[in-house]
Amino acid sequence: MSGLEKLWQAQNKLKEYKQVKQQAKDESVLPVLKAKKAELEKRMQQLKSKKEQLKQLEKEIKSGEMKCSSLTDKVKELQSELYNGEHNNPKELHGFEQKLKQTKEELSSCEDRVLEISQEQEDLSNAIEEINARLTNEKNAYKEQVKEYEQWKKEIKARQEKLQKEADKMMGKIDAELMELYQLKSKRLGDIVVSRVEDGSCSGCRINISPMVLKEIKQAQHKHITCESCGRLLFYKE
Repeated sequence: MSGLEKLWQAQNKLKEYKQVKQQAKDESVLPVLKAKKAELEKRMQQLKSKKEQLKQLEKEIKSGEMKCSSLTDKVKELQSELYNGEHNNPKELHGFEQKLKQTKEELSSCEDRVLEISQEQEDLSNAIEEINARLTNEKNAYKEQVKEYEQWKKEIKARQEKLQKEADKMMGKIDAELMELYQLKSKRLGDIVVSRVEDGSCSGCRINISPMVLKEIKQAQHKHITCESCGRLLFYKE
């Protein structure tokens, strides 16, 4: 294998390393992950707020039930007072009847309110259950995306390090004089300094090579032939 072919392979390996290195800098997915995280946190806060509302409703139901129980006892007391036969005064009896009627109305209103709050509690509890289920799925999906991104970063970093070692090893085997020429030309030509002759053309610029120059390339042993169009070092392989 000629020195130019070795250099050609080494430069291709170096080019691949640079491409992977550039890919490793791609963080376009991060804003997406951050936005999803922010949305999840917002949804979790909303869920927390609903759970607090549910606790408040539970307190209101308990308080309402206690009030209803107290009113029920009061109704029984008034009924006992009204019908125990101890009160014969019409005016006094009328007063007990009015209090009993008013207390029954309060009890009915209290029971209606407890039923209303209980329905709110049931509806809110069902809503929380649905939100919690959706949120769990979204959190699992987010964790999976983060895991995939971290795995991709790990794999591309390992590939980058592997390519760098391979490129350094290959470049280390290149003749010092040829390496000096490569470094000089790379300042103008970039990553592709050595170009393989393919179908009678320079693979770097795709310009046809004259038959005379092509013959010279095939016969050259230690002489470095450059492309008349782009100036890249040319090598030929059957």
